[in-house]
Amino acid sequence: MAYQALYRKYRPQLFADVLGQEHITTTLKNQVESGRVSHAYVFSGSRGTGKTTTAKILARAVNCAHPVNGEPCGECEYCLAAADSADIIELDAASNNGVDDVRAIIDKARFTPLKLKKKVYIIDEAHMLSRPAFNALLKTLEEPPEHVLFILATTEPQSIPATILSRCQRFDFHRIGVEDIISCVRSAVNKAGAEIDDEGLLVIARAAEGGMRDALSIADQCIAFCGNKVSARDIYGVLGGMDSSFLFTTADALINGDAALAVRSLDSVIEQGRDMGVFAADMAKHFRALLIAKLCGRSEDILNCTPDTMARYIEQASRCGETRLRSAVDALMDAVSGMRYLSLPRVRLESAFIRIASPDKAAEADANGLMERLEAMETKLAAIEKGGFTRADADGRTAADHCAPTGGDCARKAAARGQTAAVQRQGIVGNGAQGNTNKESNACGAGHEVRMPNRGRRAVCPLPEAHHCGCVHEAGNAEGCAGRAERRGKRHEHTLRRGGNEERIRGGKGKEGFRPDDRDS
Repeated sequence: MAYQALYRKYRPQLFADVLGQEHITTTLKNQVESGRVSHAYVFSGSRGTGKTTTAKILARAVNCAHPVNGEPCGECEYCLAAADSADIIELDAASNNGVDDVRAIIDKARFTPLKLKKKVYIIDEAHMLSRPAFNALLKTLEEPPEHVLFILATTEPQSIPATILSRCQRFDFHRIGVEDIISCVRSAVNKAGAEIDDEGLLVIARAAEGGMRDALSIADQCIAFCGNKVSARDIYGVLGGMDSSFLFTTADALINGDAALAVRSLDSVIEQGRDMGVFAADMAKHFRALLIAKLCGRSEDILNCTPDTMARYIEQASRCGETRLRSAVDALMDAVSGMRYLSLPRVRLESAFIRIASPDKAAEADANGLMERLEAMETKLAAIEKGGFTRADADGRTAADHCAPTGGDCARKAAARGQTAAVQRQGIVGNGAQGNTNKESNACGAGHEVRMPNRGRRAVCPLPEAHHCGCVHEAGNAEGCAGRAERRGKRHEHTLRRGGNEERIRGGKGKEGFRPDDRDS
């Protein structure tokens, strides 16, 4: 006997076996039991949800001589004959979508059934019928012969004319839940003499996206690939994706701003021969899960994940702002849609990774980029406060609120009180009475040293007891520091080092303030 695919071999034979569609099967059983079966139905829903299967069960139930609680008995002559009867006609509207095809149906519908009580027409992909074909079917569908039943199955009910829908009873099939898919796949696989571990079943159920046929097809393929013992790793290999731990590691790299590690992760995906499109879609789903975890907290029912995975989502989402997560989802979805049209899809995905890992380099006009930078600063400030830094400024603001020109004064005042001050600018933090380290500008307080790493030199102010200066120690505006000292009637000098050369600059000698030629080399 020729091999049959799992989804064909274990197709439900009773309404009770159809999982996840109780709102439909209960109604149909009641109609059969009470004898109030309609003349036309429209079954709509996504792929693999049981539309055609339910239509076949209904066709046998309405012809059964002794239905049991609305179910076909499976023993009477009609049930036995229905398996290959000419009175149950299945049509594919995708290839029989013209007016002539519908006219042939109408002509044959006039004749009584050969063996069964009712002649049943199951028209699959009904939305593919042309407009003239629908118009030709209208009259027969409205007033069909008593012995005829029409069942139209479609994935696009919005494409069916309202005049057709108004003549039928419509049932919308839901996507099948993950738990129902797992139980059905486990049962079918066990009957086939194979075994798939629990994590693997969850991976299959999530990949099926609510379609039972998809889930059984994936399981069938995995058994053919791995034999009768299938693990989650084998399933990831068949699907062309990466396991969840790899996705968490890559997401960690992106959240921590490590673009190099993220790009290397992508390279390892390619080296293993996995599908970049699948990986990009998996990363988009992962960041979507992080966003939902950020907004909703524990939401295993939405994400279809285990409690342990949910805890990891929540922990990872706590280290990233909502705006940045939204931007990451948008960037990855743009990459997924754009990769299919590019000759170099890898470059598109690498670009998305770098964009996600470097929100501080977003364009100034990009509102999302600015929000991401603000969220990053808030996260760092929260970490500073958690680390025990005190509110040291005399005016009631935290030292971290100060930029360089007042940061030194803050540190000096804190030192006088025996406290510790923190000064932050551009994400670089210095603390203590020794002052601050700063990328762009600098301040001096109680004898502390101010480093200027982006200029390759440093300035040292040796006379803290005589003055407080908040200027930038460069030759072009050092006179501002000397001028302020002079206005307070105090003597001022500081040292300016340029590479290996050192200059001593004095100020406060007279009303002229700083004199450019008054220096010792």
